[in-house]
Amino acid sequence: MIIIYRGDTPTIEVNVTDDDGVFDLTGWAATLTCKINKSTLATLFQSVIANIPNPEEGTILFELTSDNTDLTPREYVYDVQLTKDDKVHTILEGIIQIKEDITK
Repeated sequence: MIIIYRGDTPTIEVNVTDDDGVFDLTGWAATLTCKINKSTLATLFQSVIANIPNPEEGTILFELTSDNTDLTPREYVYDVQLTKDDKVHTILEGIIQIKEDITK
């Protein structure tokens, strides 16, 4: 579970590996999508990284904005997909919990 305080600007790090160790992300794009639940079509936000810095290290850094995280405090679902040419791989899914902030 990823825990974020409402309105914060976190960086979410995703390390991609395969059976051989670090997965080379050269040429891949990455997308983190957040929704209220899996069955809804509406997306709350997406963070897209078309050019991954240092792709040979297998690390993706999603930098969320305060607009992304200015959501009603509760749990949401997310996934991370990699795309390259006509290939799509969902590599991660889980829960993002938005917590009530104190300082506004």
